Amino acid sequence: MACGGAWLASAAGWSPALGACIAGLLLAGADQRHQLVAEITPFRDVFNAMFFVSLGMLANLEIAFLHPLLLVIAILATLLLKSTLTAAAVVLAGWPLRIGIYIGIGLCSVSEFSYVLAHEAQKIMNLAGIPIPKSIQVQTIQGAVEAAGTIGYPVVMKVVSKDIIHKSDAGGIALNLENESEVVDAYGAILRSCKAYVPHALIDGLDISEMVKPGTELIVGARIDQTFGPTIMVGLGGIYVEVMKDVSFRSLPVHAGDIISMIKELRSYPLLLGVRGEKMKDVAAVVNVVTILGAILRHCQGISDIEINPLVVYEQGEGVRAVDIRIILAKNEKR
Repeated sequence: MACGGAWLASAAGWSPALGACIAGLLLAGADQRHQLVAEITPFRDVFNAMFFVSLGMLANLEIAFLHPLLLVIAILATLLLKSTLTAAAVVLAGWPLRIGIYIGIGLCSVSEFSYVLAHEAQKIMNLAGIPIPKSIQVQTIQGAVEAAGTIGYPVVMKVVSKDIIHKSDAGGIALNLENESEVVDAYGAILRSCKAYVPHALIDGLDISEMVKPGTELIVGARIDQTFGPTIMVGLGGIYVEVMKDVSFRSLPVHAGDIISMIKELRSYPLLLGVRGEKMKDVAAVVNVVTILGAILRHCQGISDIEINPLVVYEQGEGVRAVDIRIILAKNEKR
């Protein structure tokens, strides 16, 4: 199913990796659907929802038998990429558009594709209801300038390449760009630096995003561990991850109380309580993000690793922002 999703995504102009990610959570059981709808917020992009619903119907024989007419419409909508036909399928089925969330993340079981690009990972975070900065991917200097003007200064510029995972090491990030001149200079500097660091890297473009306001930086994630199976992680994030190694792990499944216990185990936990007159940080928002990442990992057969670093945490009630997201797909992971 994921192979079909990858092929269709390529036909639509998306990368095959993203196609693998939308191949079909409708294959999950009914109770899994109910759990997911409680954990993940609804679709925000109506057109994506309509297209993903058609893919889901193609991937789910139960729906095909119950709604044979819808299957025909879905096939036409998917092959012809006509959102109007797909919309008709949604209406005839009587489903809310949020049904797209069940297939918006997908099975991710395509062995050829191992890395989800930055803008694709951001799309998945949007679908899952995890707040991210405003962002536009560009391929030209003029596009970068226009994107920065649309988003509003200051902006951040990051390289987009499956061959460059650690962007900072490659000189692939420029922060706090204040004007058009700085955007132009940063564009050239990032390309030169990345090509020098990884000469044969295929660069898909540059990501222009808003410069988020400062907060407490954490790292959160979920991965398939060879010994312990599906696990989640939370720790002190940003540039201090490798130095401080202040991280806590748990095996899935977990409850909110388990995640809170993980957070309290951190040596840096006092930072979330507020220091020197600061207010307490939004721990509940952190728990929600970790819960969602765990749900994605458990229900997407093929994702081996999801990591957000940094997850910027603001004062209580102000939520979080997922600044940098990494999603890795792997072959034949044991669950």
